[in-house]
Amino acid sequence: MVLQFLATVVFVSLLLPSYATNNISLSISSDFNYGPLPAAYDTDIVNITIEVWELEDETLPWNVTLQLPVQGGLQSICTNNTNGSSVCDSMSQENLYLDVLETNISVINGVLPENASSVVNKTGSVNFYFKEPWNNTFESIVITVSIQLKPNIAFSLENGVLFIANLTNDAETASDNASLIIVSSPVTVVMDATPYQNLEAGDTINYTISITHLSDDLGNVTDLWVYGSHNTPEASLVPGSVSIVLPTNPFNRTALSDADYTGGIYISELASDSTATIYVSLRVRDGAKVGDIIGADVTVNYQHTAAANKSNTFTEGGYDFVSLKSVTFQNSGTYLSLGSTLNIGTTETARFEFQLPLGTVPGCAIQFDFPSGVVPFEFVKGEVRAPASLTFLTPNAKLVDSAGFISSPVSRRRKRSDRMKRAGPAARVTYTIGTITNPSSGGSSGANVTAVVTFGPTANLVSVGQTISADVSLILNGAPAFQAQQSAVITAPELSITKSVQASDNSTNPDTVNFTVTVEHTGTSTGPAYQVVINDAAENFEIQFGSLIPSPRPSSFTIIQDEKFEWIVASLPVGQTLVLSYIAKPRGDGAKLVEGDTYLNASVKFYSAPPSSQVTAVLYGPYAAVTCVKREENELTNLLLQHGFTVLSFFAALILGAVIVFIVFVVWMKLSKKGVSGDVRPASALEEMRGYGGQTVILNANEAMRKGDSITGYSSVPPEESIVYALTLPDKMAMYRELDNQDIVSTITVDKDIENERTQALKDATILLVQSLRINNDINIQVEEKCLATFRKLTLQITKKQDAEFHKAIADVYQMISVKNREKLEQLIVKHRAEKQEMRRKLEGASDAERKEVMGLLDQQQNTEKSELAYMLKLEQDEETEKLRKEFAIRKRMALKDAQFQLLEDVKKEGRLHEDQAEWLIKEHQQNQESVEKVYDDEISRQRLILEEKLSRRRALAVAKESQEEMHSELLNTMAVHQLQVVDKLAKQDIIDEDQLERCKEEIKEEMLKSKERYDKERTRQEGELQTRLRDLKKQRLAQKAKEHQAEVAELEKKQKEQQTQGQIAPLAQLEAKATLLSHQRSELTELENEIDKEHAKELEQLRDNVALETKEQLRAKEVALMEKLKPEGLTSEQMDKILKQHTKDLDRLQSAQDEQKREQQNNLKDKLAKRRQEWHQRKEDEKREQEQLREHEKTLVKKLLDGQASVSEEERDRILKEHEKQMVKLENSLTLNKLQQKRMLEAKLAEKRERQMEQLQKKQLREVKKEEKRHANDDEEDEEEGHQSTIAMMKKHAEQKMSVLQGDKIKLEEEMDKIRSDMVEERANALKEQEERLGAMMAGMQMEKARELAKIEEQQKAIHSLKSNLMDELGDQGKLSDPECKKVIEKHQEQQDVLSKKLAAEREKQQNAMQKRLNERVMLRESTMVQQHEEELRSISKSAPNKIAARMRKAARKIRQNMEKEQFREDMEKETTQLIEDLKRQFEVKRLQVVQDQELNFIAGLVRLGEFTKPELRGVLQTLFPMKSAEQTEEILQKLYTDTPKTNKKEDLSVSQASNLGERIKATALDSVSPTASPAAGRAKSAKRRSVKKRNSQVDLGKPGARPEPVGQSSTPEFDERPPRSKSAKSRPGSSAKKFKS
Repeated sequence: MVLQFLATVVFVSLLLPSYATNNISLSISSDFNYGPLPAAYDTDIVNITIEVWELEDETLPWNVTLQLPVQGGLQSICTNNTNGSSVCDSMSQENLYLDVLETNISVINGVLPENASSVVNKTGSVNFYFKEPWNNTFESIVITVSIQLKPNIAFSLENGVLFIANLTNDAETASDNASLIIVSSPVTVVMDATPYQNLEAGDTINYTISITHLSDDLGNVTDLWVYGSHNTPEASLVPGSVSIVLPTNPFNRTALSDADYTGGIYISELASDSTATIYVSLRVRDGAKVGDIIGADVTVNYQHTAAANKSNTFTEGGYDFVSLKSVTFQNSGTYLSLGSTLNIGTTETARFEFQLPLGTVPGCAIQFDFPSGVVPFEFVKGEVRAPASLTFLTPNAKLVDSAGFISSPVSRRRKRSDRMKRAGPAARVTYTIGTITNPSSGGSSGANVTAVVTFGPTANLVSVGQTISADVSLILNGAPAFQAQQSAVITAPELSITKSVQASDNSTNPDTVNFTVTVEHTGTSTGPAYQVVINDAAENFEIQFGSLIPSPRPSSFTIIQDEKFEWIVASLPVGQTLVLSYIAKPRGDGAKLVEGDTYLNASVKFYSAPPSSQVTAVLYGPYAAVTCVKREENELTNLLLQHGFTVLSFFAALILGAVIVFIVFVVWMKLSKKGVSGDVRPASALEEMRGYGGQTVILNANEAMRKGDSITGYSSVPPEESIVYALTLPDKMAMYRELDNQDIVSTITVDKDIENERTQALKDATILLVQSLRINNDINIQVEEKCLATFRKLTLQITKKQDAEFHKAIADVYQMISVKNREKLEQLIVKHRAEKQEMRRKLEGASDAERKEVMGLLDQQQNTEKSELAYMLKLEQDEETEKLRKEFAIRKRMALKDAQFQLLEDVKKEGRLHEDQAEWLIKEHQQNQESVEKVYDDEISRQRLILEEKLSRRRALAVAKESQEEMHSELLNTMAVHQLQVVDKLAKQDIIDEDQLERCKEEIKEEMLKSKERYDKERTRQEGELQTRLRDLKKQRLAQKAKEHQAEVAELEKKQKEQQTQGQIAPLAQLEAKATLLSHQRSELTELENEIDKEHAKELEQLRDNVALETKEQLRAKEVALMEKLKPEGLTSEQMDKILKQHTKDLDRLQSAQDEQKREQQNNLKDKLAKRRQEWHQRKEDEKREQEQLREHEKTLVKKLLDGQASVSEEERDRILKEHEKQMVKLENSLTLNKLQQKRMLEAKLAEKRERQMEQLQKKQLREVKKEEKRHANDDEEDEEEGHQSTIAMMKKHAEQKMSVLQGDKIKLEEEMDKIRSDMVEERANALKEQEERLGAMMAGMQMEKARELAKIEEQQKAIHSLKSNLMDELGDQGKLSDPECKKVIEKHQEQQDVLSKKLAAEREKQQNAMQKRLNERVMLRESTMVQQHEEELRSISKSAPNKIAARMRKAARKIRQNMEKEQFREDMEKETTQLIEDLKRQFEVKRLQVVQDQELNFIAGLVRLGEFTKPELRGVLQTLFPMKSAEQTEEILQKLYTDTPKTNKKEDLSVSQASNLGERIKATALDSVSPTASPAAGRAKSAKRRSVKKRNSQVDLGKPGARPEPVGQSSTPEFDERPPRSKSAKSRPGSSAKKFKS
């Protein structure tokens, strides 16, 4: 070891820089050497000497540095003295090797240089500075550093610490080093306890104490003293258990006395690399606290001698502890009987049941805490039920009365796992039980202890309607072990009683009456009534007891003197009614009744609690009810005797007619139901199809609708069915398909739950957001209530509408599915009938046995085809059903989103929110919705993984079941073979002859078949009973878990509602909390189902093992009986025993091999499950990443599409985003639909493979049949029987081959599933592409619509301009332009145009400025929000960074990214602003054109009035100008132009209409616009017309009345240059001028 250490030191030295070592040396002085090196113990003082001599360059200043072996900085601060020495003050720090005590500088043969100093740096070095150069006034300088090693240095002996001295100046460097071995404790002490957990009082703890001298120590360890101790109140030393094994005699264990363990065990010497072992045992005392920890320790003092003159004393210790068994609880540990309501005086209980191990539980109590600060209960009794062997330290603690409960105030400032921290005083009531001891002598482990407290509310403590809350805790070891929390509303019964009387017949003077007494809860009654006593009397009346209600009379109903009743009812819940009714007749024909009114009374009294209640109940009543009868005496005439037969005949005829009409109606309804909409198939055919399709295939749409509108309605088993049902199916394929079916049912249940939770969360997010506005005083409560009420009403209407539409759509789908299923099943039935008919034809000459065997194979083949088709049809119908359900779920969500946007709009409008508030509201809503969507996307991925694992676990159970069946079959077949081997062996030994051999074999085979039948029958019977029992148990456990979950959700909602009431609304936090709880509950439910599956599979496995064991014993008995039967034939007892032993040995070997195979199979399944779990996790992450990438891609795509538009309004942007969101919802992952599609595609691949194989097989079989027929035809020697047998054999072979194909090898499932997933991803990509194209087309359509709108207005403007120009031409030809009235109209129009132009320009500028301002405010708001987020990110980096440098680097990187985000934000906002401004300009241009057109039409109307044009002429003109407008639109324009009738006489009208050429002008203009070159005739006509106009206007001054102005509307304003081109006639007119008239 010394050589190894030296090698290490040399290696370290070689790593240092190679300095000259001729003028500096370093040496270490210690008290002893450890091997060849100096060494020291911890706390020793060591001197380090550095000598420096003869520097080469003697003119330069220089310094010496001593590098210390310290970690984490230096521990000393030194002060210089004038003589060059320094004094150091020690500073205690962790992880340091030494303390520097003193430094000193001296010279040899000379004088100490001036200005020499030393400094101890915090870099782990001591620096000595010499400012004066070397002057040869001394021979050398000696530097001494005194250090002290720190205690308890954990150093290995083979490693030393290195000291390095460096000499440096500007000219040269030199270095030397030396090592020091620090000798630390070379002894280890290990203490190990066995057993170490789940100990009880009386158990023994065996400790092994190993004291080891390390192998790399060069010193000696002597004089070891070992001292042991332990917790005496918890454990005691087992007498005679102390012993020791020394390394000098390792095979001898020497006993020691008990006193040696605590007084000290002496070991004189312990050699290197040796161990001394001490054994000791402790026994747990009865006083040990259950669930506590018992610790024991040992101390070893010893002397270590490192050298002859140096030794040290060390102390080492060892410690170990064991844990005691804790209390276990039954039935979740606690039960508190408070319900949601609580009657005054009712007795309630708090019950705790637990199992106490051997030992002591101190500080037991039952504690009630009441947050209200008032104790609302009367505590009656506290009781502990425990075995007599348990002892109680507190006298009479097992049973106390009310005095045993102590009431005290308590602070509620305590945190609970499920409640918020609260402040304020509360009340506490404690039932102190004290210390319970279950002694090791006489006690029993797991003694059952039940603590019960009886209590109840009383009238002096509570009031009706008060809500009381109670927290009850079981205190064990002074701390709460179990807690229960419940709240209840105090209730009280309130009953009313009425008594009524009415005639019991319809005669005018009845002599019998019907009395009715009714006792019922009033509208203000809140609790049940107990011990209800009803008293009633009908004095002087003869009661008809046959009419008495209640009937039959309960035992608590008493009749007194035939005219009084007393009815006692134990309890009457709220909402129930008691009715006492009977028919009575006055006694003596009423003679005993008084004249006038006779009053009859009834009364009721009741209690608030049952009589058994130990709490004081409240008595209510008695309350009375009174009715009266009046005695009247009349003389009656019997009408029945006079006209009775006539009336009777009439009523009999009437009744007979009604019956006939009813029968006809019923027959008509039956026939109508079987009419067009009914199923016209014969009942036998439909039943045959049901036989093919089973109960899972839809064959009748009406029946399907009655079962429900979900795929769960056609599931073969209910969701709560035990897995035993699937595992006991006889067919392997049916078993796995049933597991798949149960998986689908579980999946759709989860899918629906997540959909409903997502929808509710999205709604709640919006509602909470609106409520937060009210809490922040942005809106008042009236606005909130009004908007939310409208929203809730709208969502309710959406739900009803969607449900009704879905119900109608699913009915249509079921009708379509039923038709398709019947067609496919009918095709298969026809095929099977033909196959059977053909097979019967082929088997005409076969025997019954042959026919039965071959037809059985055919039936087996056809049954397989039936199940395959039925399964495929089931998958297809499930996929269609789920696809429709998913489609309507998406519709519902999108309708909800519209309702949410409408709610926000209502809030903005009703609350009159500012723009920044509205902006915040929309943004916050979008963020909340995205967060909720992300939460549930993650939940879907997580649930997919959980469901996959659940299905894999079930499939693993199915594999284990198959393996068990194979093992049982192998075992029982082996036993059967054993019996056959016995008789074969006896036959070979000539003990039995051939006849006996055959007879024995037949008997054995027959007995084996009977045993197999008994085995199958018994197993089937027991499995059926087990299935029924386990199904009920599973249903109960799931219902209990569901109830617990409902309570948890209710508690969370209550807590969140309280927070909302207090104004603490964090929508996302609340929604995420609820989503997390629901997700956790789903996981709990799945874990519970997995646990139940495992338990049920284990019970099934045990049942089958038991049945197989019974059968095994029966076969063994049969084997023994067979051998006993063969003894007279010569089988000896020795031979029999030998055979039986050999068979037993064979069975044991087989059983061992099967057990090993089972273990290996279980390990393989575990490994496979673990591997697949990793794959599922990876797939989950991939799906999550894919979904995020998809959302980001689509977000980017929509942004690009929007950025590519020239102008987009806010409404259009919202519309585009809504459409995009709708499409994204359709692309969401669907648990059920994806799984159904995968299964259907997989089954399609399987069917395709089977179809190909079957086709190939049929061709092959056809060739074999032809070959066989040819062979029969050519073989003359073959007789008929041989040919027949050959044919039958071939038919069997072909049937078996077909069965082999139908039940053949499966394809590689994982590979095919990967392909299917790839196909589905491709389908999704195509759908995504279609969506992008649809969105692009939508945007293009919106732009086209804008362009069409503008083009339509411009075309209309052009037509109006043409009409105006031609009108003015016509008026010019008529000479009316110079009329004062015409000039007035034109001047007025020009003024209106000027005003309009200025108004439109001002309005445009105003709108544009307002828009720009609003957009700037929006940008500033968004930018401010972004800046706040960025600052928050930087602050979080500062908090989370490990140091300042890392924080700076991270901040710099984050700032770069933030700057990029800001730049992108500015670009986006600039683009959005530009689009909005452009859209504003477009809208304003459209508005301007419309206003101008209206003004132009008004002007044209004035010209029409001046020109006195007729309506027919104008109508024709408009039809020419607007050929695409309808007659109604043309008439609308005509009404604007032709406002009144021109005032002219007929002659003038006729002359004007005859002279008007307006129509021809319009047509010519239209032809000019269509044809580029006009005809010569038209040109001549126009030239002549223009010449005439020119001649007329040549004498007219343009500035005077009568001058022809420029056509109105031709010239443009500076702001809007949108004028259409003028017509040719207007351009060529010589009198045109724009000086006066401007358009």
